[in-house]
This record gives sequence, structure tokens and C-alpha cells, in this order.
Amino acid sequence: MQAEAQHQTKPKAAREKIIVVCGKKKKAVARAAVRLGKGAIRINSIPLEKWGNYFERTIVSEPLLGVKDVVNGLDIDVWTNGGGKIGQAHAVRVAIARGVVDFSRKAEVRKALISYDSKILSGDARQREPNKPNKSAPRASRQKSYR
Repeated sequence: MQAEAQHQTKPKAAREKIIVVCGKKKKAVARAAVRLGKGAIRINSIPLEKWGNYFERTIVSEPLLGVKDVVNGLDIDVWTNGGGKIGQAHAVRVAIARGVVDFSRKAEVRKALISYDSKILSGDARQREPNKPNKSAPRASRQKSYR
């Protein structure tokens, strides 16, 4: 009797819906996890209000003003690495926009973001051109002397 009582299976709890998306800009990569919450946005475990300088915070937060009602009900955690500060800010911006669109699955949210910036969901595919051999820059060449 005791063995049967110990082997009762617990009912499985409903799994929390979490969307993980990625955003890139040059060498910077940002991964964002979006879940239901109270509207907190954290970048590398730092709240958005304290992360980076004013310009970097503006790059990240400006496109979200058009979909504020959707973002207020979500908690967004972003991890970034690689690249510089501005590249990371643009990568975070793309990751958050993709996460909000994927989580909400509403055409109005997608249209609102695209009307603000047409490249916010697709990102910027441009990469740095590599240096060629024996040159100081990708297209630079040594100065020629005729005398």
C-alpha cells in the first residue's frame, strides 16, 4: 500500500511561453528571450534605463513607442556580445522587435514596426570589407612616386 502511494505522478504544470530570437549588426549579436510579464526590459541583466548612454538607449527604445501597449505586458531579457556599443544597440533593437512580433503574432504590431523603420525586422546585412594583402585599408594602395 505504501509503495503505491509514493509512486503517484504529479500533473504537469502548463509550460510558460518563451520566445527566443536573435538580432545581428556587423559583428554584434543579440539574443532576446520574450515572456509574459510586467514590461521589464533588461540588457545583459541591466535594466534598459541604466544600460549604455542616452543615444544607445534611444536606438533601442524609440521603435517600441509605437507598440507600447504590447511591450508593457512582456518581460524581455537580452544578451549581447561582439562588436561595438552602437552595433550592439542596433542588434538589440532588431532582436526585441522580432521577439515582440513573434510573441504577439499580430499583423498590426508588424505593420506598426515596419512603418516606423522598414529594416527593423530584417536587420542590416552589410558587413565590414576585409583588408587586402599589402594594403592598409580594403581599397587603399601605396602612393606612387614618379621621381
